[in-house]
Amino acid sequence: MFVSAQFTGVCFVGGTGFFFISVALTGLSFGQVSWFRILLGCVAMLLVVPLASRFDIPKQAYVWFQISILAMLNLVVPFFLLSWSQQSIPTGLATMYMSFVPIAAVLFSTILFRVEKLSVVQIIGLLVGIAGIATLLAPWNGSGGADLWGSVACLSAAVSIGFSFAYTRRLLNQISISASFLALLEFCVATVVMLAATPWISLGEARFSLSVVASLVILGLIGTGFGVMWSLNVVQAWGPSRASMSTLLSPAIGLSIGIVFLGESLHWYQALGGTALVLTVPLMNSARHPRPDSDQ
Repeated sequence: MFVSAQFTGVCFVGGTGFFFISVALTGLSFGQVSWFRILLGCVAMLLVVPLASRFDIPKQAYVWFQISILAMLNLVVPFFLLSWSQQSIPTGLATMYMSFVPIAAVLFSTILFRVEKLSVVQIIGLLVGIAGIATLLAPWNGSGGADLWGSVACLSAAVSIGFSFAYTRRLLNQISISASFLALLEFCVATVVMLAATPWISLGEARFSLSVVASLVILGLIGTGFGVMWSLNVVQAWGPSRASMSTLLSPAIGLSIGIVFLGESLHWYQALGGTALVLTVPLMNSARHPRPDSDQ
């Protein structure tokens, strides 16, 4: 029950996150939004995780190397790309692009880490997902009026997060720490990276209105800090494929917010492409067979 509640929380913060990014961008640069998002997420982790986790800090260099990979691909890179992409693509479209996360998670789990096999049905699901992405991009209509590079950046962030889902489960099977404590360590590494990069990404003019500050606090503390922790807990309990399905419910929330509060419109090809992505996940998650040498 508790894991299901966290899964619901991930769906909600995933659907509302793009709205708060859009509001924050009215006063800050995309680099500043990413900077505050990660630092506030780290603050949330430092306040909450020590209450529930033991401080068994890993001492092996290779473990820290893997944690650093997760920090970059689950936090720094996707948050940077998503903030940048939100300057040029609508909130609703961005949430639909994130539906590619489950496809990427299954692909990395089956092909790269080789812990599962793809069935014929899953291969069909993969092709449907690729067709859905192509439809969302709308190449016949100049990317449907959306910025092409903004769309590519958002999809790249989805691939990065999908990889982190698969990699997280693999790492948790190798080291004896909780998913919550892993989230804290990821945020600590990501914070060091962002602080080191401050002169290049976060300095400059900033306008801190009440709406910008409120958006940063909600996005950083809840959407980023708690959202990532909940996500890793679900990955540990359910596995990367099922956990990544949270991105299927987020688009409905994001689309509704974009249409109601930001005056965005929904085009037929976006609805068609989004539907194809939704249909992809049950196909990709059907008849999954672990490999005999799997560490699952």
